[in-house]
Parts: sequence; structure tokens; C-alpha cells
Amino acid sequence: MAAVRSSIGIALYQGLERSAVHLRFSLRDQIEGQLHAPNTGSLLRTASMR
Repeated sequence: MAAVRSSIGIALYQGLERSAVHLRFSLRDQIEGQLHAPNTGSLLRTASMR
């Protein structure tokens, strides 16, 4: 019984770890995409400053 419980725990942990890594990568892609995209935010800011 303990072996079954530990294998289920390991499977759950691996699944959580995988989804956390996926989330981290997708967040990083979004941030880098915003950084490398023509900065619409900064363009809007400079336009409103003038």
C-alpha cells in the first residue's frame, strides 16, 4: 500500500513540476515577446508626453 501511495505521489509531483515548468516558460515567452515587440507601450507613452 505504501508503494502505491508513493508512486501516486511521485506521479502527482512530476505532473505538478511539468506544469510549473510549462507555466514558467510560457510566462517568459510572453514577457520576452512584449520586450522584443515594437514597444507599443513606450510609443504610446512618448506620444502622450509630447
